[in-house]
Amino acid sequence: MFIGTFKKVFFERSESESQQLNIEYFKADLSFIPNEIITKGLRSYHNKTLINHCSCANRKTPDYTGKIDGYRQAVTDYYEFCNELRNFALLQYENNKVDLARKCYLYLIEISHDKAETKHLIRSYEILFSRHLLHSDVCKN
Repeated sequence: MFIGTFKKVFFERSESESQQLNIEYFKADLSFIPNEIITKGLRSYHNKTLINHCSCANRKTPDYTGKIDGYRQAVTDYYEFCNELRNFALLQYENNKVDLARKCYLYLIEISHDKAETKHLIRSYEILFSRHLLHSDVCKN
């Protein structure tokens, strides 16, 4: 199925091949989320190696055009992971777990390589947490 094909095509490349195609992988480290509250969906991504397709500099590579088996599914996995984490962050924010929500947003910003997506995440972060940042600064004084 997909996983075997994906691993064969993407993860068994030499480092120089990956650099030549400018493909970036990252391991979804969600250890900052307590086990008691992590969702089943997020748990399935924890420590999973994902591809960040936005880091592909040359949009005409076979990877980007989907000619290599598994690439489109890998892109889907990346976006599903980001959506799952964003929704989790918003839920934590609504439940007044602001520090955890902030960590989730910072992680999303860290893994994002798309300029428009990063800009949107930063804007959302500032809107959500500016009040809490100001409040924490006042409390320190």
